[in-house]
This record gives sequence, C-alpha cells and structure tokens, in this order.
Amino acid sequence: MDSLRSNSPHDNPDSWYSYKSLSREKRPCSKCGERSRWKKNSWDRVCINERTRKNYDHEVQRGYNLQAHFGLSQDDYNLMLFQQAGVCVLCGKAETKINPQTGRVWPLCVDHHHSTGLVRELVCHRCNYLIGLVEQDRSFVKKILKYLRKHDM
Repeated sequence: MDSLRSNSPHDNPDSWYSYKSLSREKRPCSKCGERSRWKKNSWDRVCINERTRKNYDHEVQRGYNLQAHFGLSQDDYNLMLFQQAGVCVLCGKAETKINPQTGRVWPLCVDHHHSTGLVRELVCHRCNYLIGLVEQDRSFVKKILKYLRKHDM
C-alpha cells in the first residue's frame, strides 16, 4: 500500500506547514519527491528533461516546423526532394552534415526568400549558409571573386 502513496506533502498533514513555508523553488519535485523544483514548475529540471526526451519525436517535430515556417507538408518536402534526386540544387551533392542529437544526416534545407517567404528549392547546409551571406550583401560575392583571382596560382 505504501508504494501507491505519492511523495506529496498533502498526504502527511504534519509536514504541510513546513512545506508551505518553503519557497516554490525549494519545494521537492512532485514527481520524484527528492530534488528541488526548477523555477516554478512542479517537477525538477532532471525529471522534465527525462519526460521531454522520452516523448520527443523528431519526425513529428520536423513536420510541424516545415508547416509552421514554410507552409510545406512533409509530402510536399518529399516531392521536392524526389524532383531534385535527393541532392542539393546548387552543388549537386547529398547532405553530409550529421545531426548530433539523432546521429543521422540532416535533411536538406528549405531555401526561401527572406523578404517574401516564398520557398525556392532544397539546398545543403553549406550552400544554405553561403546563400545567406550573399543574400545580405551581394557585393560580397564580387569581393570573394576578386580575392580568389588575386591569389589564383
């Protein structure tokens, strides 16, 4: 019967007053009853992280991000990827950057016009970074080309 009891101070009226006298941050976690809470949450940070890792689904989050940021469904993205034969439209190479959380290769980036939000095509992370630099300052390309010609051997 003791295993069914929670660690809440509500179960023990004697500890209720000492519990209430603690600040919210110093009260025990309502899940494990051991560590102190994190900020004003009822669970401590370790318990929250465990719960988040257990329930997090990368594929669901990817679909949500595509829809929220670009108005694309996962099927639209897959169609674009198929039309590009799974490679970057600029360099013609497959993505090689590894996601440190999943250990898998990152999907290609959705290139879009930052002013209008219109989706262009799929590019690798390296080309996406380069596009971002060029899009901010187009004269930057001329400077790079001038530099490379100067040091061309």
